Amino acid sequence: MINKTLMKKMLETSNKSKFAIYWLIRKKREEYNKLISREEAAYLVALDMGIDIYQYIPKEKVDELRSLVLKVPTIKVIKGKVQESPKRKRREVSRH
Repeated sequence: MINKTLMKKMLETSNKSKFAIYWLIRKKREEYNKLISREEAAYLVALDMGIDIYQYIPKEKVDELRSLVLKVPTIKVIKGKVQESPKRKRREVSRH
């Protein structure tokens, strides 16, 4: 269950709706391939918002969350090629 005081702080800090914050939490869970709980995802979203989450989490969860923060989520591969920018032609300057 998501900490109510943390949710209130997230609403105040971000100026987003509750729906938008729950959407961010869902997206964060997807980043971690749903290997983390909604509660853990909420802590990570709050951390992304710049909120000091350590006053909201139970002491037993601190080490667990630190390990999550240190893990890199799955990187998505973008299909397609990078196009080089076209080379510009130099203008010829006539000297008289």
